[in-house]
Parts: sequence; structure tokens; C-alpha cells
Amino acid sequence: MQATPILNEVLSPHGLNYRLLRSPSGAEALPLVLLMGYGGSLLSWPPSFVTALARNRDVLIFDNRGTGKSAKLERGSDLRMLHFAEDLQLLLDHLQWAKVDLLGYSMGGCIALEFAKAQPNKVRKLVLQSTTAGGALYTGSDPDVKERIMNPRGTTFDEMFFDFFSLCFTQPGFDLHKPDLQIICDQSRPYPTSPVVLLAQLAAFRNFDASKFISELQSPALIIHGQNDRLIKPENGQALAKIMPTCQTLFLPEAGHCPHIEQEANVVHRINEFLNS
Repeated sequence: MQATPILNEVLSPHGLNYRLLRSPSGAEALPLVLLMGYGGSLLSWPPSFVTALARNRDVLIFDNRGTGKSAKLERGSDLRMLHFAEDLQLLLDHLQWAKVDLLGYSMGGCIALEFAKAQPNKVRKLVLQSTTAGGALYTGSDPDVKERIMNPRGTTFDEMFFDFFSLCFTQPGFDLHKPDLQIICDQSRPYPTSPVVLLAQLAAFRNFDASKFISELQSPALIIHGQNDRLIKPENGQALAKIMPTCQTLFLPEAGHCPHIEQEANVVHRINEFLNS
């Protein structure tokens, strides 16, 4: 059975665009909210990944402020992870959800940690994929990777899209999953993330520091990280695992920054196993 999507909506007055997939099983499991990373929108999630997760629970995906169809940012906007966490709270209030599970990917993991700090009673479990606690626990990418992130090669959306994602995969994984990336590229092309938003998100990421509060979080966590992640090195996931009070880990030797694409079946299985336990 396939999950049934609700058409995108723009929330008023908050201006957050979302898509909700209802579980066809009518399961009583808590909803799962997916938090996207740097530069991405809800269209950046692989449809097969979201649909697989929605077989057992309702799944919410949405555009962070400034991305996709959500409200645009003004030039010079000063963003912090706390602002993204506040947006998530507005969305949960709109849906009248008192408690959820969170899956944060890359920068989305930082949002998940910030939200868990601000609203500990509203988060049951955390899935932290390809992310970092920032601050003293952050291990940065190599200089050549940082330069490519800031200045992707190419002149068209497609050329820059594939150049960026070439950094996110092992070479065999990139070659194998080009058809999956083409789907994401095609659906994202009409809604490119502006340089203004990219710079604001990058500043928010650089200023994020959960190192001082992460040991106080009470929500059990599953940490997923590719051992070949060049964007957010696996040392970041290892640092999270050492300091999170209650956590499980899944470190994947054959994956880069996108284990949910490179090893989708394995990742979905472990997420479901963790959330259902």
C-alpha cells in the first residue's frame, strides 16, 4: 500500500509550505517530521524514502523558510537554528500535534537538536543523520570541499546540482544513484534556493553550537552517518555518539553524506526498528 499525500499548502500567516503523507495502515505511531539540510527543500527528499517511512506512520516534510514554496527571506536576514526550531513549532501547532519523532538530516539535524532543547516534552525520539553538534564537537570538511560547496562548478542549475551531489556520494554510489538524483533535480529545478538563503543558512550553521547542552537531552537518539562523508565528516557523528545520553548508532562504511539514498533499505529498516522499539 502506498502512503497518500496531501497536496502542498502554504500556511498563513507563517508561510511554511508542507506535505503530509498519511500512513495507509492507520497506525497509532507518532508522526515523524523530516528536517531538510543546507539549501534543500521538501523536494530534496527521495520520494521512495519518504513513502517507505510513511507505511507505518504519518510523515511530514516541509520547506524551511526561504526555500521551495515557503515565504522568502529578505536580503541580509540574520538566521539562527532557533528560528528554524520556532518555525517547526508553528507548524506543529497548526497541525495540532503535541508530540512527534524527528529525523534531522545534515543542517536539519542541527534544527532537531535545537528544537529538542527548546521543546523537550514535544520530542519522543531523534534520528540524527549526517549531522553535527557544532561548536567544540565540530570537525570541518577539507578546504577543497568547502570551496566546492560555496562555488559549485557549472553555469546551469543541473550542472551545479550534480557537482554538489558528487561531493555527497562515494563515486560508485554517485554513478549508481544518478537516476534517483535526476528525479530530485527535475522536481527541484523550478524552485532553486537563492544565494541570499544559502548564505543565511550557512551563517546559521556556522554559529550553531549544541556542545554545551546536548548531554542534557533526554530523547533517545539514533545516529546515522556515512564513513565516507566528506561534507560533515564521520568524526561529527562519533562525537555525537559519545556525548548523547541515550543513543544507538549506524555507521555505514560504503556511504557518504546521503546514506538514505545510497543505502535506503538498510537505513529505513534501522529507522523503523528504532522508532518502533
